[in-house]
Parts: sequence; structure tokens; C-alpha cells
Amino acid sequence: MNIESFIAGSRGLGVLQDNLRNRGITNISPLFGSVKSIFTKSLLKSENQIVILFPDIQSAAEFHVELDVMEVSDKSVLLTELKPETIQEKLTEISKRDKFILIATYEILNCLLPLKEQIEQETTKIQVGGKLTYNDLIEYLNLLNYQKDKFVEAPGYFSQRGAIIDFWSYSERNPVRLEFDGDFLESIRYFDSESQRSVEPADIVTLAGALSSNGNEPKDWTDIFNYLSNPVIIASSYELNNLPDVKVNYFTEASGEESTAVVVNNENPDIDFPENDIEPVSDTENTITGHFDYASIQNVRWIIEEEIASSNNRLELGFSE
Repeated sequence: MNIESFIAGSRGLGVLQDNLRNRGITNISPLFGSVKSIFTKSLLKSENQIVILFPDIQSAAEFHVELDVMEVSDKSVLLTELKPETIQEKLTEISKRDKFILIATYEILNCLLPLKEQIEQETTKIQVGGKLTYNDLIEYLNLLNYQKDKFVEAPGYFSQRGAIIDFWSYSERNPVRLEFDGDFLESIRYFDSESQRSVEPADIVTLAGALSSNGNEPKDWTDIFNYLSNPVIIASSYELNNLPDVKVNYFTEASGEESTAVVVNNENPDIDFPENDIEPVSDTENTITGHFDYASIQNVRWIIEEEIASSNNRLELGFSE
């Protein structure tokens, strides 16, 4: 019997899926090795939104590769690089989807993010045969402060070559090539930023400016849960219990320089602690006010992996390393 068949017939995982329908938190023994990816694929049959958290970028990336091997990478979104343009692109992507697997590190739980409504309002859809004309698009790109260059090699840049306009939106994973016939948008293609060659046709793409704080008050910010609807989150009890309750804002006022994360003390939200972009969570005693209270979050179902049983409620799945 292969492991996928074993998991499909596992009584413990059957009980676990039943618990998800009725309980906010389910404690389980660890999902070792490939069991986690196979179980996630199985869970995708009954759940629309799944979040898998990892302690480091390498573990998250390896899990993403496993899902690729299992042919569900089209449903997965990897969010580990916490830079404003990357966060914006990933948030736009999950906002467009009803069904997805979000793979991230635990830092995402403490990230201050723009409101979902703000991202939706500031993102424009462009489609083949739409009403957006050639000149309107150029005017809009300039309005969004996109930089004109000979080649498009990074988000926030665009170029013109006759009837062709290239741009790389902050809301897209890859740059986009639009070909017009007069004012009629004839075709849309994604292209490779290194070779500058078209790689994939598309019917609809998005265009958005760079999101930054721009003086917004803290009430204009939210967290990752604002982008989720009744998700199942798989996480480690150890990691959650050791995650400090410190909110981090990676979005700063737009500038030509790399963004600097701002750490917010939850005990006194009026005080911001500037940090470098390598270690955004400060080591200062005053910034650590407690641990992340995942149990208090509404409309979220947690699958908590416990290395050592801390109560009689832990569901023993019977998997070992």
C-alpha cells in the first residue's frame, strides 16, 4: 500500500476532517515528511482556503515544490518574501481566487497589511477588446508613477514600441505585453523579464500602483485574516506559542530606496520602533508584550501539530518520521 492510499484510508485523518466541521481548534500529532503535502491535497477536495505555516523560507519552498510534483501548484501561493511589491502581488492573487493553498512563514501572522478593499479599489482589470485605449493606458501608467524605460525588468516600469506597450504591474507575478490595433486591444501576453520574449497569452490582467502607507492611520491597516474566508490553518503548537505579539509594517512611504519595516508595540500602539529590513522584529524588551493569541481569532479553523502531547485532546494520527 502506498502512502497516499494509506492516508486516504486513515481513520485518524477521517476523524480530523470531521472535527474541522465542528471545532475551531484541533490538536494532532505531527504530520511528518510528505504526509503533510499529501494530506493538504486531500483536504483541498473539501476546503476552499488552506494556509500552511513554516518556521523558515526553505521549508516553505520545499513544500511548494512537493505540491508542484503532486500537480496542485496551480492552486498554491507561496508568500515568503516580505517586500511591499511581493506582498501586494500575492495579496492580489489570493483576492482573485476562491480556492487556494497559501504557503507562508509564521511572520505573515504579524504583518500589517493594506485593507483588502483598498487593494481591490486600486487594482484595474485590463482585458482583450476592453474600453481602455492606447493613450488612456499611457496616461494611467504615468498617473501611477510608473517609470518609462527601454526594457521592463522590474515592477513599476513600462515601455512603448509602436503599437506595443509593456508594463510590470505591482499586482502581477510577471510583466505584461499589450498589442494594440489603433485603440483596440488585440492581444495580451505575459513575457519573460530576462529574455523579453512572450511566454503565455492571457485574456485579463491587472494594473495597480505601488501601495505604501502614505500617511494612513493605523486603523487603515489589517492582517492576513482579512483576506481569508473560513480557512483551515495548519501550524505548529511550538511555533505559535513562541511567536511574539508584535505587529510589523513593511509598507513605508514610497521612495526610491528599499523599504524599512516598522515594528508596532501592541501595548502602546502610538509608539513605532524603526527596524532594519533584515531583522524586523526588535530585540528590545519593550516591544515583546506577549505571544500571538491564535485561539481568539474568529472564523478560522486551526489544525495544531503538537510534538509532545500536552493534553488528552490530541488526536493521534499514527504517523512517524
